[in-house]
Formats: sequence, structure tokens, C-alpha cells
Amino acid sequence: MDRLLSPPTPLQFLRDFVSQNKPCIISNAISHWPALSLWLNPSYLSTVLSSSLVSLHLTPHGNADALVPHPLHPSSLCFVSAHVQPTPFPQALDLICQPPDHLVAYLQQQNDCFRTEYGELESDCDDHIPWASDALGCLPEAVNLWIGNHLSETSFHKDHYENLYAVVSGEKHFLLLPPTDVHRMYIREYPAARYSYSEESEEFCLELEEPQRYVPWCSVNPYPPAGTEKQERSKFPLYFNGPKPFEVTVKAGEILYLPSMWFHYVRQSPGEGGCTIAVNYWYDMQFDIKYAYFNFLQSLPYPSTDSPKMPESECEVSGSHASPNHESAAKDVEFHITPEPNKLQIQLPLRIPKQSSKPTPTPTPSPAPPPPATSPIPKTPSSSATISDVLRLMDSLSLPIPPDIYASLIKECTLTRHSRTALHLHSHIKKSHIKPSLPLLNRLLLMHVACGHLDIARHLFDQMLPRDFNSWAIMIVACVHAGEFEQAIDYFVLMKRHNVMLKFPAWIIVCLLKSCVLVKNMELGKQLHGQLLKLGVSNDLSLSGSLIDFYGHFKCLDDANFVFSQLSRHNTVTWTAKMVNSCREDQFNKVFEDFNEMGRRGIRKNGFTLSSVLKACARMDDNGMSGRQVHANAIKLGFESDVFVQCGLIHLYGKCGMVRDAEKAFELVGDKRNVACWNALLVGYVHNQLCVKAIKLLYRMKEAGIKVEESLVKDVRIACARRNMTDKLF
Repeated sequence: MDRLLSPPTPLQFLRDFVSQNKPCIISNAISHWPALSLWLNPSYLSTVLSSSLVSLHLTPHGNADALVPHPLHPSSLCFVSAHVQPTPFPQALDLICQPPDHLVAYLQQQNDCFRTEYGELESDCDDHIPWASDALGCLPEAVNLWIGNHLSETSFHKDHYENLYAVVSGEKHFLLLPPTDVHRMYIREYPAARYSYSEESEEFCLELEEPQRYVPWCSVNPYPPAGTEKQERSKFPLYFNGPKPFEVTVKAGEILYLPSMWFHYVRQSPGEGGCTIAVNYWYDMQFDIKYAYFNFLQSLPYPSTDSPKMPESECEVSGSHASPNHESAAKDVEFHITPEPNKLQIQLPLRIPKQSSKPTPTPTPSPAPPPPATSPIPKTPSSSATISDVLRLMDSLSLPIPPDIYASLIKECTLTRHSRTALHLHSHIKKSHIKPSLPLLNRLLLMHVACGHLDIARHLFDQMLPRDFNSWAIMIVACVHAGEFEQAIDYFVLMKRHNVMLKFPAWIIVCLLKSCVLVKNMELGKQLHGQLLKLGVSNDLSLSGSLIDFYGHFKCLDDANFVFSQLSRHNTVTWTAKMVNSCREDQFNKVFEDFNEMGRRGIRKNGFTLSSVLKACARMDDNGMSGRQVHANAIKLGFESDVFVQCGLIHLYGKCGMVRDAEKAFELVGDKRNVACWNALLVGYVHNQLCVKAIKLLYRMKEAGIKVEESLVKDVRIACARRNMTDKLF
């Protein structure tokens, strides 16, 4: 396997590895991560995540997502998932680093867990792999954290993602097989079960899922238990008698690029802290010809023999050897097994079209119909044509569309927001009679929201049982974006009643606080604040900024300042929210003092910060001196061309009688100027009784297609009346 001593360029990575679906190991790609040194100390992790509840996976032997004896029929197997329980991170880490005899603990939640459950650690490593993101043309769909010990193993499986797997502490040991070896994995469908753990008895119970579902999973265990090696070899000869899988060890500081659809079995060796830690980045795969080829290989039946030696003569696969879903295909496929070991040739017979016994009559040409008098049909976006082509192709081949292809098509439709295609795709899924999983239903929900089908999304949501946090969150955010703030609050209240989640992500609370402000529901906002205090997450800076703004809108400046004072550290958002509140209460000198304090503390300022302070400076009685200082600060920080800053400068200089400076700021904005810039200059002209310039600007606004507010036109009329110039106003 290729080992790169330094990160590749995006072009090299795409050309040499992604397009070839070839794994590699990259060194020195994460050497700049603080995590490589900080995470070696368990006390650091426990301190940073001291108040975090994480999803801890518990199993009796470390075999989550694996095959174990069926609880009712021990001679057969079932697919088992781990028992998952919310656990304070320090306690979870102790169970991993100092494992008890009766259980194996593993932090492996997936589902973007690094950004949702371990957000406090995000600054210790990159939020994406830059050269991989450039090569793949997207950001990671999920970033996951893995913390385990030597007892945890992951059985053979594949992922529909391009996987960048970075090891931070310890070592990861992979067995890898390419997608073309799918027939050697003996994928079968197994009934799904789950471990249930009792803390009182310290025992596990294996329970079948209700309603019963089946999971396709690899049957091969490359490390059979002692005494079963011979039996396993006879059951799975294509694996054990075939080429050996790639054996790869990924050490701390290295990244494994694991291409999509590659089968992998994972073991691990702990590092200095007594555990193995890794962060992996899942990038969405392209469902292209490689995926179609893999599905084709997977659909082909292959002989299932108990003999480790395969006959050398040609044999025809009968329906008994084929899976039930492919009986018809088995009749048309022959397997030719050559004397050379482990060579399997698949030969598809040529299909000759049947010739009709009746002569085909020559059609009489008919006159072409006149062209319709309607307007030409608009061109369909290429994305919708692609989705239609995929659906049409799969239908013509009479092949069922797997849920993962549906998921990819839904994602594409969500990004393009093509309304008609969304309806067509949803209808196709209904007709397919598949039972969509909850993640697929959530994708459908998001697609309809993105395409503006809020009523359809509501109807789909009402039919979804069960629902998870993502289902509720999509509807809450959709209602906020649609301006239905009362409905968003109602959804949140219902979600709490269903006990969907104990700890909510910061962004959902931010949406709800915004809704509370717009519907003037101060009571719910206070309840949210109280819940944050109980959960111990009120120190989150993004949440605190929203809380400060929330209290400011309700003129509760003391409460807003209390939230600010309770923070152990501050950032741009919290300081800006505090200054905006002071500006609302006409405490303009306080705004300028806080602005200077930000500079002394080294807090970074942004365009919104500067424009907010400029608004206060325009109201201060110092002939624009404070505003000039802020202007100089904006130039130093590189915000001179920021449209919001320039709008604030136009307003400032216009109010202070510095009309030429206001005009310079207006012209500097150029083509980026918005309605606020035009209005600010117009207000400046009116304020300084420059009626001719105000009238000329009104004409310029009309030519630029800017709709002038009637109140501003009225102000111009009043100013002109004082100068006896009303007749010049249009």
C-alpha cells in the first residue's frame, strides 16, 4: 500500500487515489493538531468534557455491530448492536481506560458525534481535511470521534463514504479488501438484535428488535475463535483460500484514506493514556459507475459450498445456490471455475433479440403535426435530468433501487431545490414499496423543506413514527425560516414532552430564542435559559450571545449583563451583543468604551461589530471624533470595503455634517451598495439641508431601480419646502 510522507495536492489525491478507488496512508498531515499532544493526557479530556454527556456503547465482549448466536436459536446467528447509554464523559473514559471484567466500553456513536457531542474539542483539530475537501469538492458530511481499548473490535463491513481516518493516540489495525471481493464476504441477511445492560445485575441481555428487521452483513470472521478454525474455513472457502487481505497499521499522527465500499475489519492497540483515539471524516461518495459495477457484482449469485475445495469442472448455478432475490438471474449466469486456485470467471451469455415470425409492416409516413402555439418548454436543470435518468435506467432494468441510492438522489435534489423533481422522487419511493428508514425519511423531510413544500413536510412529519431529534429539528428550523415562529415554538414544546433529547445543540436554542423575540414570548426564553443552567451548558459562547441579545430585545439590560458577567471567557459575538444592547438603551458612550475594551483584550472585531459601534458614534455629541477612530480601526482590520461598515460610515458622516466624507464612503462601496447605503446618504443630505443633492439622489435611486420609502420622500419634500424647492421634486 502506498505511503505518502507528506499530504498530497488535491489533484494528486483525486487522480492517484480517489479516482482509482485505492487506499493509502498519509504521514505528517495532522502534525499541527494540538490534539496529538493534548489528548494523550486523559485528565485534559476529562476536564474539557467534564460537563458533557456522551453516548457510551457497552457490550459484553467488545463485539458491537457483529454476528453473535441467536438468542432463541443458538445454532443460527443474528446481528447485534451495542447497548447505548448517556454517560458523563469522565466516567465513560474511566470505563475505557480501566475496563472492568463484565463489560467493554467504546465511544463510537458516529452520526457526526464529534461536532455534536464533543464540540469542546473542535479547536484541537481541523474541522475538515483541506486537500481532501478540495479534491472531493465538498466538506465532510460527518466527523466522528472514536475512543476505545484493545478489547473492542469492528467486524468486516463497508461504508458508503470516502473515509479519512486520522489516528491521534495508539494504533489502529485494519484488514482491507476491495469492493470487487464482495463475493468473498458471504453477505447474508441476519435478524437485528440489541444488547440491553442492567447496572444492578451487571449483566447483558440479548433482545431481538421489534418489529423484526433484517440487516445484510458480512458473515466472515477473519479471526475465528479457538477450535472453530476448520469449520469456519469450510464454510467460507472463498475468503480463507483466497488472496490475503491487506494488513495495515495506522499509527498516531497518520491518516488512512479508506475509499468508499472497501471492506474493513478493525482492531486497535492503546496509546500512552490507556486508550486508542481517532477522528474520521466521512465525505459523501459519488454514486457513479464504480458503484453501479459493485452493485452488479453483488447481484450475481455465487456457489455456496461447504467444501474448502472447489470442483475444477464447469458447473451451472441452479436456483438452490442463488439467493431468493436473484433466482431469475441465476438461470442466465454460468460460473466457470478454472484449475488455478482462487480464480473465478463469470461469463454472461449473449442475449440475441427474438426475431418476429411476422413481417414488420412498413409504416406509412404521416404529415408532421403543426407546432403548438404555446411557449417553448423551459430547459430542465441538469441535476433533475440526472435524477430522472437514474430512475428511468433502474426501472428499465427492473432493478430495485437501494435506499442508499435514494438517499444520494434526495441529497442532490435538496441541494438543487428542484420542486418538480422532489415530488417525482418522493412518488417513486412510495411506489417502490420499500420501507424507508428513519434517516431516509429525515432526508425526505429536509428535501421538501428545501424545495418549499412545507405543507408536504408537515404531512410527512405527522406520519413519521418514530421520530428522532433530527426530525423535530428540521421542522423547527423550517418554520423559523418560513416566519412561522409560533409553530416553531409549538414543535419544540411537543419535542420536550416526548423526551426526544436531554441536551439540545446550541443552534436549535439560538433558533428558538430568535422565535421568542419575534413573537414576544419572553417566558419561554427564560425557561430555555433555566434549562441551559441546569444542564451546565450556559457557558457556551454562541448560546450566551443569543441570550444577551434576547434579553436586550426585551429591555432587560440587567439580565443581559448578568449573562455576560457569568462567562469565563468572551468572544466577538458576546461583546457585540452587549454593545448592541447598550445602543438600544441610548448608552452610546458605554458602547464606545466597550469597543475600546475589546481592543485591549485582543478580541477580534468583525463588520457587524464595527457597524454597530458606528451607529452609536453617530448619536454621540463629539463632532464625529469617535467615529473617525472606529473608521481608522476598520481600515487597519481590512474592513474598509465591507458594505455594512461603509453604510455605517455614510450614516455617521452624514449626521455629523461631513457630507464629503459620506459621499466618499458611498462611492467606495461601488456595485455592492444596498438600499441601506442609498437611504443613509439621502438622510445625510436631508439632515444637512442639501435639497438639490437630495433630489438628484432620488433620481439616481429611481434609475437604479431602488424603491424609495414614502417616509424618506416626505422628509425630502419638507426640506425642499423650507427652501421653496418643492416644484423640483418629482
